[in-house]
Amino acid sequence: MEWAAIIESNRAALLRVVVALLDLAGLTEDGKMRRQLRNYLTRILRPAESAARRLIVIAARDLVVDVRPLRSVIGASGARQRGRSPKLTDGTKTAFPLLDPLKNFAPRRRYSRSVPRILFLDGPTPPPLPPIPSDNEMVDATGVCRRLASVRRALDDIDAQARRLAR
Repeated sequence: MEWAAIIESNRAALLRVVVALLDLAGLTEDGKMRRQLRNYLTRILRPAESAARRLIVIAARDLVVDVRPLRSVIGASGARQRGRSPKLTDGTKTAFPLLDPLKNFAPRRRYSRSVPRILFLDGPTPPPLPPIPSDNEMVDATGVCRRLASVRRALDDIDAQARRLAR
């Protein structure tokens, strides 16, 4: 099989999806978006990140890397940074997570949203329930935007991500 052509065609399709998601994000000046939009973006972003990881694994399948002992890296500030990902000048992390997050198969515990049925006639009153969030409420979107930028950087330079995975 011609793996390079397969990787390139799938990379181009994923880049189109990520660019469309970035256009759809439409952030306000303060970096906020509607909760409904953020949930929608996250729902599409998870499989896109997973597909990008699969492309990186395919690109890294035949790479041979000589492993050297781990040594600490001295940053620009002179502080030792062991195991930390490098940062860009704007402070965002450049490292794209190369492994899918582990799934939790434990049964979810369900909590009731109703008021307790026991009435306290002469005792303290039960605490009020928290308000149910609205779909149109504005929420912080920096995490989603950082993830979108991370996927885009990883897709732009799959070879470097493949070398990183092989190491």
